[in-house]
Amino acid sequence: MQRLTDHLFRIYYGKMVAYLTAKYGYNLLDAVLDAIQEAFEAALRTWKFGNLPADQFAWLYQVAQRKLLNGLKKSATHQKHLSALAEGQDLNLAWNEEEAEDDLLYLLFFFARLPYGEKTKLAVTLYFLCGFSRKEVAKALLSKEETIKKMLSRSKDYIKKYAVGYRRFAIHQKEEDIAYLLKVLYLLFNEGYKSSNQKVAIEFDLCFEAMRLAKLLHGTYPKHVELNALLALQFFTAARFPARVDSESHWVDLAEQDRKLYEPQLMKTGYYYLEQAKIYGHSLTKYYLEALISSLHCSALSYADTDWRTISFLYAQLEALEPLSLAQQVNRLIAASHFEPKNAILDALGAIEVKAAPNFLFTILMAKAYVHRLHNDWGEARHCYEEALTKDITVLDKVFIGKKLAALS
Repeated sequence: MQRLTDHLFRIYYGKMVAYLTAKYGYNLLDAVLDAIQEAFEAALRTWKFGNLPADQFAWLYQVAQRKLLNGLKKSATHQKHLSALAEGQDLNLAWNEEEAEDDLLYLLFFFARLPYGEKTKLAVTLYFLCGFSRKEVAKALLSKEETIKKMLSRSKDYIKKYAVGYRRFAIHQKEEDIAYLLKVLYLLFNEGYKSSNQKVAIEFDLCFEAMRLAKLLHGTYPKHVELNALLALQFFTAARFPARVDSESHWVDLAEQDRKLYEPQLMKTGYYYLEQAKIYGHSLTKYYLEALISSLHCSALSYADTDWRTISFLYAQLEALEPLSLAQQVNRLIAASHFEPKNAILDALGAIEVKAAPNFLFTILMAKAYVHRLHNDWGEARHCYEEALTKDITVLDKVFIGKKLAALS
């Protein structure tokens, strides 16, 4: 039952938030979030006794809406709708899928228009619309959880004030906000791909919701270069999902993946969007470069056949675009370790380690272990894996490292 409600939460939370705030007002965002949370809690309490409705989503939506109106008993909104809701006569209170999709885009643009810095806007969107926990937001934005908590707390009252004077607009008139929205979808997909959840490696619901939203946006902006590139990246990555985890949902190392499990139709779609990005684009961009890298992993017939030199070159281009990104530097060094001297790679990783935040040390240790193992230095690889186990990591990461240590034995 917990898995079912988690699944429904990932799929429908954003739609419910968008639909109810569009209907009753963005200034009631707080009340809407509380009502939706209460609806899911009611589902857990009720459904476990066998009272599972045929249409679980319709049940959740109606309960959330009733709880919202009950919480607004003294407002004009409540007086206008409550009697109609009780009689089931007001068609405007019913769920409309097409309207919900539009409302979701409008709410994304509403958050994009908040007069905050990008990091705060991303935190607000991921938490209030995408249903991220504070821990997940902190991971996505490489911040401390306490920092995110304070950021979100400060933003609530201001969002209400900003919403009072906000007017919905034609989506096609606001293309300058696309870059922000793409970053939201990128982070949403990434959280699904490498979940903060202790129980699952990949949260497929999050990944496919990010892809669905990207395709929804694509309907309005079919020629947007970075949007096509992001879709290509998402499809190439999703094509590898079946080989990325084993039957117990544990991570499978790239070198050990069964490439026959890669999904050809998803790869084909990825190449389509990559070609669209190439047609409309005139320069190398972040998502386009990442999509190219993912396409090389998809097209390699085996791990040994991987074109590491080209991948390293592409990561170098990403470094030029994001010179402060330690992740891009580490990724380039991992790729380069296949053809550059081991000591040069380890020295470079050591230089990154000196300036890295504590929550990034696990990544560096795993990169070092990879390089040592690649060059058959089993003792140093073991040392890195053992130190990585001391960091704040998920259970699934510990299982993955345990397998590596067992292999070294």
